[in-house]
Amino acid sequence: MTAMAQDLLAPPKFKPKSLALALALVCAFPVGLCVLEVRRGSWSWTELAWRLGSLFVLCIAVMMGNASLVRYAKRVTPQRMPYIHAAIAVLMGVVIVFTLTVSLRGTMLGNAGPGYLFMLPMMVGMVLAQGGWGRRVGESLHCPTCEYEFTFAERDAPIRCPECGTPWLGMLRKGRRVKSIKMMVSGISIALLGAFLFQPIFWLGPLARILPTPILYTALYMDPGSSLDAWDELTTRSISATSTRSLARRVAAHRLQHQWGSAADKWFEANVAAGKIPAEIKEHLYGQSFATRLDAPKEVQAGTPFPVRLQTSRAATGLSSQLAVMFAGYSLDGAEPVGRADEPAWAHELRPSLFGDARINFQHEFRIDTPGRHTIRATYWVIFQPSFWTITWGPDGTPIRPAAATWFERSDLEREIIVK
Repeated sequence: MTAMAQDLLAPPKFKPKSLALALALVCAFPVGLCVLEVRRGSWSWTELAWRLGSLFVLCIAVMMGNASLVRYAKRVTPQRMPYIHAAIAVLMGVVIVFTLTVSLRGTMLGNAGPGYLFMLPMMVGMVLAQGGWGRRVGESLHCPTCEYEFTFAERDAPIRCPECGTPWLGMLRKGRRVKSIKMMVSGISIALLGAFLFQPIFWLGPLARILPTPILYTALYMDPGSSLDAWDELTTRSISATSTRSLARRVAAHRLQHQWGSAADKWFEANVAAGKIPAEIKEHLYGQSFATRLDAPKEVQAGTPFPVRLQTSRAATGLSSQLAVMFAGYSLDGAEPVGRADEPAWAHELRPSLFGDARINFQHEFRIDTPGRHTIRATYWVIFQPSFWTITWGPDGTPIRPAAATWFERSDLEREIIVK
């Protein structure tokens, strides 16, 4: 029997200080990222306090839950001890998933947090499977190394095990070691069921052709990022108009959240071309694919230079449609724009990093000498086209629409600045 399985039959020995240290190590990375986002100006201090406060409350709850389980373990027989260890594993898993989905919500890493839910049943299943491999039953005492049964009177007990020589006083294991097929099967079943429910990508591709349409549809709805084979198979199936619209909304929401193309894009674009997806869903997807705000100080001193830039929080693109932004520049009080970008900026140049929720683009320095209220306007075009084809400016100061463009829209952002 392995050491890990042996430990699962004994009460948990995770001391409160050790647990606090483990939680601190788990939370240190996301806490550092949260503080970094505040220093960048992406989050306010209030939002930071809310995120870290919720994480702190969760950690306190986990420590209290762990303490309760440790106390309860003193009254539990060895053969049921793996359930205690499984519960403790879930508590730690909850902290990890919560950290990704809540504390880092809005970042690309945080948006992927729900994809880690399968870890919770996986952890429970693995602990139970290992516990079933080495359960203990009964009241007899045994050597922790070789399982030699302790049958001596207390005053006559040898210091070492007669069989293997291990010092065993104070280290004897209660109960005869046996295997539990039921617990092992339960653990393996829970782990596989968790992967089946929360990560269809593990099995959906190979089984897509033999799955009934309702099951295939449901699995793809749960995980739009599943394999291309599964989406190709769905294309050959007949589904209702209502189901098509519902799945299209799900695919659009998935792309806007994760900002990367997935296997669902081919299905989506094919149904758009066939007229099966309402125009408002397509307009919502393309219209919301680029999210940015004009960042500039509210007040400045006359004659003092200050930066103006766009802070982009979303630049979502697809496998078969590429997002490009043609930036026309900034104009002050309706004057000729300055800071125009000569070439298009593509989604991978615009979207936030893995650990951030915003990225600075198109920065330009202004200086206003006249006190009063002034308005700065940023103008840009959002363009979707099948590939990274060149986009150029026309003589009138607007971009020339590519022949294959599926989306071509102008946007303006304004910001009022008080000059003192």
